[in-house]
Amino acid sequence: MGLFERIIEKIFPSLPEEELVGITLDMSACWEVAKGRKDCQICFRELPKLFPQRATLCIEGTSIANEVKSYLDSHRVKQITKVQLGTLWPRPAVYHVPCDEQTLSGIMELAEKHAEPEICDHIYVYKGQEVLFEWNDAFSQPIYISKKVPEEKVKVFCEALGCSYKDGSVPDWPG
Repeated sequence: MGLFERIIEKIFPSLPEEELVGITLDMSACWEVAKGRKDCQICFRELPKLFPQRATLCIEGTSIANEVKSYLDSHRVKQITKVQLGTLWPRPAVYHVPCDEQTLSGIMELAEKHAEPEICDHIYVYKGQEVLFEWNDAFSQPIYISKKVPEEKVKVFCEALGCSYKDGSVPDWPG
């Protein structure tokens, strides 16, 4: 590593490699929900309808509001699975909470008072060792949903959001 790289690393330390690994969505079998503006509150209202009981919502962000952090802290689940982070720098805050109507209704209330970046940057939903929902750069980029989620549920979710979906599978995905 040259002098320039060492200086950059001192100023902007990257995450250690062990923090970069975790479960990810199987992109060889997923739905893609169209890119475009999506309503934060509608999304959080509809999420629990997509997933089985005891699914976990993982919220990642670099500018989460203190009120939101406090709420998420008070709802943390005890058993978590490490999800591959979507942010390399700055170090994001990561919260794992139940993906249920009660928890998400509280997030919806907070979303009424806070800008989307103050809620999260990235959203994941997983059950066990399997990512079922991945939304990097939430609210502006496409959502990817595992094909293990029934298509009828994906269709209803998209109708509520006012957007379309399509096969988003990537053939020969290495993951």
